Amino acid sequence: IQEKKNDREILKQSTFSDVRYFQHTYPLVWTMDSILGHLYSTSYCSTEVLGNKKQDFEHELRSELLKLNLSGNFEEDVTLEAYLARRS
Repeated sequence: IQEKKNDREILKQSTFSDVRYFQHTYPLVWTMDSILGHLYSTSYCSTEVLGNKKQDFEHELRSELLKLNLSGNFEEDVTLEAYLARRS
Protein backbone atom coordinates (compact mmCIF):
# COMPACT_ATOMS: atom_id res chain seq x y z
CA ILE A 1 0.00 0.00 0.00
CA GLN A 2 1.40 3.35 -1.06
CA GLU A 3 1.53 6.05 1.60
CA LYS A 4 -0.59 9.08 0.81
CA LYS A 5 1.45 12.28 0.37
CA ASN A 6 0.20 15.72 1.22
CA ASP A 7 0.09 18.57 -1.28
CA ARG A 8 3.32 20.18 -0.09
CA GLU A 9 5.28 16.91 -0.41
CA ILE A 10 3.97 16.33 -3.92
CA LEU A 11 4.90 19.85 -5.04
CA LYS A 12 8.38 19.62 -3.51
CA GLN A 13 9.03 16.39 -5.41
CA SER A 14 7.83 17.90 -8.68
CA THR A 15 9.71 20.10 -11.14
CA PHE A 16 8.60 23.15 -9.16
CA SER A 17 11.52 24.42 -7.08
CA ASP A 18 9.96 27.41 -5.38
CA VAL A 19 6.88 26.35 -3.39
CA ARG A 20 5.15 28.84 -1.13
CA TYR A 21 2.21 28.26 1.15
CA PHE A 22 -0.30 30.93 2.08
CA GLN A 23 -3.03 30.82 4.68
CA HIS A 24 -5.65 33.42 5.53
CA THR A 25 -8.31 33.10 8.23
CA TYR A 26 -11.26 35.45 8.44
CA PRO A 27 -14.65 35.52 10.17
CA LEU A 28 -17.69 34.76 8.05
CA VAL A 29 -21.17 35.64 9.26
CA TRP A 30 -23.97 33.45 7.96
CA THR A 31 -27.47 34.90 8.04
CA MET A 32 -30.56 32.76 7.73
CA ASP A 33 -30.93 33.97 4.14
CA SER A 34 -27.32 33.12 3.27
CA ILE A 35 -27.68 29.66 4.86
CA LEU A 36 -30.83 29.03 2.82
CA GLY A 37 -29.17 30.37 -0.32
CA HIS A 38 -26.23 28.04 0.19
CA LEU A 39 -28.49 25.04 0.79
CA TYR A 40 -30.59 25.84 -2.28
CA SER A 41 -27.42 25.93 -4.39
CA THR A 42 -26.54 22.33 -3.51
CA SER A 43 -27.68 19.21 -5.33
CA TYR A 44 -29.08 17.61 -2.16
CA CYS A 45 -31.23 20.55 -1.03
CA SER A 46 -32.06 22.46 -4.18
CA THR A 47 -35.51 23.90 -4.73
CA GLU A 48 -36.07 21.14 -7.32
CA VAL A 49 -35.31 18.47 -4.72
CA LEU A 50 -37.55 20.10 -2.12
CA GLY A 51 -40.37 20.64 -4.61
CA ASN A 52 -43.63 21.59 -2.92
CA LYS A 53 -42.01 21.15 0.53
CA LYS A 54 -39.76 24.21 0.05
CA GLN A 55 -41.93 26.56 2.13
CA ASP A 56 -42.26 24.05 4.99
CA PHE A 57 -38.53 23.37 4.93
CA GLU A 58 -37.69 27.08 4.99
CA HIS A 59 -40.11 27.78 7.84
CA GLU A 60 -38.80 24.87 9.95
CA LEU A 61 -35.15 25.74 9.30
CA ARG A 62 -35.65 29.39 10.27
CA SER A 63 -37.51 28.30 13.42
CA GLU A 64 -34.74 25.88 14.46
CA LEU A 65 -31.98 28.39 13.70
CA LEU A 66 -33.68 31.03 15.84
CA LYS A 67 -33.74 28.53 18.73
CA LEU A 68 -29.95 28.36 18.46
CA ASN A 69 -29.38 32.10 18.11
CA LEU A 70 -32.09 34.74 18.36
CA SER A 71 -30.13 37.14 16.14
CA GLY A 72 -30.28 34.66 13.26
CA ASN A 73 -26.57 35.24 12.61
CA PHE A 74 -23.92 32.54 12.88
CA GLU A 75 -20.20 33.28 12.77
CA GLU A 76 -17.51 30.85 11.71
CA ASP A 77 -13.81 31.22 11.13
CA VAL A 78 -12.97 30.31 7.53
CA THR A 79 -9.43 29.40 6.54
CA LEU A 80 -8.27 29.69 2.94
CA GLU A 81 -5.13 27.85 1.94
CA ALA A 82 -3.17 28.16 -1.28
CA TYR A 83 0.12 27.03 -2.75
CA LEU A 84 2.07 29.10 -5.21
CA ALA A 85 4.68 27.10 -7.08
CA ARG A 86 7.01 28.03 -9.91
CA ARG A 87 9.83 26.53 -11.86
CA SER A 88 13.19 28.23 -11.64
